[in-house]
Amino acid sequence: MGELTKRERILRTLRREGADRVPISTYEMVGFNFDSWYNNQPSYARLMEFIREKTDCLYSCGYSFSNAAEGNRRSEEVWEEDSYRFKRVTLHTPKGDLTGLYRDQEDLHTTWCLEHFVKDTDDLDKWLSIPYEPGDVAVDNIRKADEVVGDNGVPIVETGDPILVVAELFSFEDFLLNRLTDRKKIIYAMDVIFERQYNDLEKALKLGAGPAFRLVGPEYATPPYVPPDDFRELVVKYDGRFIELVHRYGGFVRLHCHGRVREVLPMFVEMGADGTDPIEAPPSGDIELAEAKRLYGKDIVFFGNMQLRDLEYLSTREIDDLGKKAMQAAMEGGG
Repeated sequence: MGELTKRERILRTLRREGADRVPISTYEMVGFNFDSWYNNQPSYARLMEFIREKTDCLYSCGYSFSNAAEGNRRSEEVWEEDSYRFKRVTLHTPKGDLTGLYRDQEDLHTTWCLEHFVKDTDDLDKWLSIPYEPGDVAVDNIRKADEVVGDNGVPIVETGDPILVVAELFSFEDFLLNRLTDRKKIIYAMDVIFERQYNDLEKALKLGAGPAFRLVGPEYATPPYVPPDDFRELVVKYDGRFIELVHRYGGFVRLHCHGRVREVLPMFVEMGADGTDPIEAPPSGDIELAEAKRLYGKDIVFFGNMQLRDLEYLSTREIDDLGKKAMQAAMEGGG
């Protein structure tokens, strides 16, 4: 096999056809999204140049849509205290107001949610009472990413699933508690969200979105937070249909799922997922990459396994050792 373009290398790997070498991606720091915050940091200039030259780009992007009714019911208040900026958002629903409070800080690419819109299922009823008016779906960002990247890689369309949307309306603790105390209401909300998301995804696919998708949310239903038996109701029921839809249009789906995935990986395969990330070894997760590859490597492509905290705290030699360990564990046979 001769040298492939970076785009060919990624697509052949996703199809588990084998490639000239293991594709290398630097996750969100892809080097080609020039309007991103890190590409505007002078200290990153040499790194971005190296990434553009050497790595296989997975350009994160997405299609856009809006519920006009929600936008018209939203008001915001912004103020500053010390070095922080605060934003209070109020949703004026037919059943009463919901408020969320957010904080960020200059030069930090992080937003803290100090108060979530939904505290209990009565608040969830308020949120669901907002009329839904499906609008147009736009794929301009995906087309732009495809043009910018060219043969240097592949756009990967990021989208959430129903558990992501519903769980992030709550604090994580409140979501877990309400899932136990009012399970039917949580499932009903997820059913409503799924129908909206499915319609939007189908519109985006018809407009040419793809070829690769990254579906975010399953990690909210993994151990130790949720028993594996419930994963089927909270994730498989919905994400399996998303995957089937994307496959119908010739695309690929990678499931993003941190944490303990050993007991749910068989369900990833059952759903037909083409890939998953990040496959964390203990103590962050509960399965080594070598074992995951041995058990499921013929069915699914593995992304990641390198931890961001390790890149922050380990020495250059330790990072080299981790990279070699991952290659030795999983590169044989592709995927």
